[in-house]
Amino acid sequence: MNFQRVASVLDTDAALVAEVLRLANSPLIGLSRSVSTTLQALALLGVRRVYALIVTLTMCRFLRAGADAHPAMRFCWRHNLAAALLAKQIGLKRHADPDHAYLAGLLHEVGKLALLAAYPREYNRMVEAMASGNEQRPCRDVEREWFGADHCEVGQWLLETWNLPAMFHEVARDYGREQAHSGSLTAIVGEACAIAARLGFASDGSPAKPDEIEGLPEKWTEQIVDAVNHLECEYGLTSITGPAAERRSA
Repeated sequence: MNFQRVASVLDTDAALVAEVLRLANSPLIGLSRSVSTTLQALALLGVRRVYALIVTLTMCRFLRAGADAHPAMRFCWRHNLAAALLAKQIGLKRHADPDHAYLAGLLHEVGKLALLAAYPREYNRMVEAMASGNEQRPCRDVEREWFGADHCEVGQWLLETWNLPAMFHEVARDYGREQAHSGSLTAIVGEACAIAARLGFASDGSPAKPDEIEGLPEKWTEQIVDAVNHLECEYGLTSITGPAAERRSA
């Protein structure tokens, strides 16, 4: 691949390049040397990792427009980002591609973000009805009644429309289903989702479940909370607390 050509395309968006360089130099990436150009970022991080950064930044921009007015959007963003970071860790353990795992985790609930963007008040009312106990059915069933499609169907359609690889469509459609083959990208993201919720990053905003995270590596809980906090602070979003932060302040 010609990194010079890729860099020249990226350099047409100065604001995006500035954000990529800022993120590439952040503790989230952990490089031992500073990155000062797009070409250098590509050489040190690789195209796929830079692509993952760009997708993350694009979702941050999208979220910033509506997160303050619609809490469900922020809950969903926090969940997606935590799931992405966890999926990367799980992928490394399972000998899966960590960059694919990260992107699959980041995009797995993009359909929910799309429904929130299209129907913000209605979706928040639906979330409130489910949280109050007035609606006992699974989220996907309720979404179909309220919006004519569930977030998995919407996510699959969006990712297909954006011409992203089929592996990401499949994760958006099937994550969390029991029939997902163990070790598959779908199973990795499903596991990451469940762990993210236990850490306090549930997409419905429900609290952490400290009694259910005892088996997790300590460094995972620290890294996930710190990384999500860092991104939210960097891009003008309210920082998050979580079990790792609580332990540090104790």
